[in-house]
Amino acid sequence: MTLPNDTEGSRPPVDGLVVHDAYPHWGMAEFGPCLIVVWRGNVTEEALRKIGERISLLAAQRPGHCTYLNVIERNSPPPTPPLRKIAMADIARPGKALTCIGAVIEGNEFRAALVRAIMTGMTLLRPAGQPAKFFKTVQEMSRWVQGQLPDVANLDGQIVLAVEFLRAQLPKA
Repeated sequence: MTLPNDTEGSRPPVDGLVVHDAYPHWGMAEFGPCLIVVWRGNVTEEALRKIGERISLLAAQRPGHCTYLNVIERNSPPPTPPLRKIAMADIARPGKALTCIGAVIEGNEFRAALVRAIMTGMTLLRPAGQPAKFFKTVQEMSRWVQGQLPDVANLDGQIVLAVEFLRAQLPKA
């Protein structure tokens, strides 16, 4: 994929980081055991289908040693109920082959509480034994993921760099 904000000769800050999608309202990147999605606008069925495919591929390639991470920016509204069902079906499909799920919910406390409540309801549909946790910052989430996947050296630092790089690739609306 051609990256909209990529300059000739620039390289991702994390070995193996691939940006699969970069649109004004969302982006998706992957490296090693991590699939990372940044939501900047409305969730769409097309985006969820693409994410679901990548979750399935990652879990098949690294069963029990992979994670799906979301960063929900302050202007991204919660998905509609039908889209929530699609998202949770895609997360549930690989079962325990998907090690854990983390999400950063940005914004003021009231908004974060609302989004967290919706996402908590969504996570009730995930398989038992598949940890999921919500965070205020990417740094907090990355430290938690490092604990879930301790065999990957410096994973927490790589996640922070990968999220920053992905955010920079999303074109301005």
